[in-house]
Amino acid sequence: MEVFILRIKRLAMKKYVLVALMGLANTAVLAQTETDSLQNDLVMIARSYGDSIILRWAPTSYHVWQLGNKHGYVLERWHAGMNRYERIAGPILPYTLAEWKAKTDTTDVTVSIAAEVLHGERAVDPAASDAMGRKIMAHQEQNNRLAFALMAADFSAPVSKALGLRYSDKDLKGHKRFIYRLYIPYAGEKIDTAKLYVDANHVYEPFPVREVRAEGKDLSIEISWNKPLNDQLFSAYYIEKSEDGKGFRRLNERPFRSDDQVAEGLLHLYQDSVETNGKTYWYRVIGLTSFGDEGVVSAVVSAEAKDLTPPAPPVVVTSKETSDHKVLIEWKTDAGESDHAGFYVLKSNDNVNSGFVQIAELKSNARSFTDPNPSAFRPNYYKVVAFDMNKNQSESMITMTLLRDDTPPATPTGLIGEIDSLGIVSFAWDLGKEEDLKGYRVYRANGRDREFIQITKGPIPGNFYTDTVSLTTIGKKVYYKVAAFDFNYNPSGYSEILALERPDYHPPVKPVMKQPVIKKDTVQLHWTRSTSDDVVRHILFRRVAGAEWQPIATLTDSASIYYDTNIQFDGRYSYAIEAVDVNGLTSGKSAPVNVRFRNASMKSPVSGLAGEFSKDTKNFILSWQYGGEGKFKFVIFRGEGNGDLVPYGSVPGTERQFQDLEFFLNEGGYSYAVKVLFEDGTESGLSEKLTVSFKN
Repeated sequence: MEVFILRIKRLAMKKYVLVALMGLANTAVLAQTETDSLQNDLVMIARSYGDSIILRWAPTSYHVWQLGNKHGYVLERWHAGMNRYERIAGPILPYTLAEWKAKTDTTDVTVSIAAEVLHGERAVDPAASDAMGRKIMAHQEQNNRLAFALMAADFSAPVSKALGLRYSDKDLKGHKRFIYRLYIPYAGEKIDTAKLYVDANHVYEPFPVREVRAEGKDLSIEISWNKPLNDQLFSAYYIEKSEDGKGFRRLNERPFRSDDQVAEGLLHLYQDSVETNGKTYWYRVIGLTSFGDEGVVSAVVSAEAKDLTPPAPPVVVTSKETSDHKVLIEWKTDAGESDHAGFYVLKSNDNVNSGFVQIAELKSNARSFTDPNPSAFRPNYYKVVAFDMNKNQSESMITMTLLRDDTPPATPTGLIGEIDSLGIVSFAWDLGKEEDLKGYRVYRANGRDREFIQITKGPIPGNFYTDTVSLTTIGKKVYYKVAAFDFNYNPSGYSEILALERPDYHPPVKPVMKQPVIKKDTVQLHWTRSTSDDVVRHILFRRVAGAEWQPIATLTDSASIYYDTNIQFDGRYSYAIEAVDVNGLTSGKSAPVNVRFRNASMKSPVSGLAGEFSKDTKNFILSWQYGGEGKFKFVIFRGEGNGDLVPYGSVPGTERQFQDLEFFLNEGGYSYAVKVLFEDGTESGLSEKLTVSFKN
């Protein structure tokens, strides 16, 4: 049957024609079509009553309907043992107007509707005008006529017969299985033939309407039943009512179907008005099939109408603080209903939309209430609810009162924050402990002494905030401060200013090397420091001709001079310097300066430099050999790890040893060298370097 219904839906017809056809097809048909008649011009169904078979059919378009009305329908039958179809009826024509009057009950509304759509005058003649609008109106009228005709045929067996859409086959001649075919005897146009197989052994059994429910409304009862489930069996319905649960009377003279809007839903709904709330009524529903048969009565359901009308809501609701710091709520009401039972007073300290709790239940003559425990720190929102004996309620408008408060919250403290590489600022502060704390406003400036601008629309409830700043501005810092507000908008003082560094993507300005000065065996280097204010150190580089740059000193103070003593005579040297800022960005090396070192009075260096750790004194003892003449002293140089050698100590020219009293275990070890310094200012070169390392 579902396949049968779905195929009808494929027909290219208006929705109201489809409703009528589906009312026909949805009836429980204990038969199966031999061919797919739903793709044809005629739809046919059948029902067996044991001693007879009733056949119903319908045209699928207004044009086919008109041909059937004019030429009639021929019905033929075949059963086993026959070599051809036999005609059993036809042409079957609708009643003439005279036959309608003579053979039908014209006082029946369904009969009158069917006769009117068949024989009544057309409101619009499509051939009378070429106007497209009139053609559309005529087409709509034609579809409406067909829809009403098919619906009337579904609702009434006499009407379906009068419309020429029904036949009762009573001459079964002992046979049980038949194939019927139906066609319009018109040779001027090809009209499809409908065929149907029927097994008379499948005798019709009436069914009840299922899943019927009743629900009480205000002075009415709503009866509902499952639409998809029951519409497979029935085309329309009768609703019956009882006031004592025994005697039932029918409420609708005409078969009932939900209107189009409700028909799209899952329920048929029928509304029955009653005179009294609180009284029980009983209902049952009877289905009507497309063959005009009434099904079995449904299960009886009952309900009583309910008073769902609330009393009039309280009006002119006001609230104000009293002299003893309570809140007086007053209202007026037009509620004059006899079932008006009283009022509820509700309060919220959150907002106008949530958090309301009942704080009082009052009699119906009350017009005021005093809240003994209003919040001193938050808004007090009130509304008054009128209720009746059935607990129907209506609410007043909301009123609000803030108790007087001139004490501001404490000044925010503990501001911390940072700016990430995308310019997103995240900062927080210590959350205040005041009960009436509403929130904080945040202010920003690009300079500590600049005007601060509020960047929050209103007080924010948390103790953190996220901002976005540009990283391309000249200013290296952005400044914030915060103020707290209570629910009376009393402001605290401003917090201390929080200064946050913008991420630095700009390298520092390069320092500038000056021309070096050579003094004896030392190169005196001078430079102008980088002008960037975030520089934390300068790195000095030296390069021997033909070699790579090597760092020789890292200077973290404000020095702008350095003495390079670790040189070779008759060598060419280049020097450069670069700056490093707090973010590790480097300026790159400055333009190099070059120097050629010569010293014709160079003395021979010491030889045989050696060292030994004394277990007795816990010192490191250096020793060397030197055979020079004259007045001189020995200068000892020491370096840690890979660091440069720097002057460390000296001994008279009569000594050939030096005790290192500050010789400690370290990770990089030590390096030593010795230079001879003569009284006249001449000096030797550095000795070969002695390296001391420590084993793990």
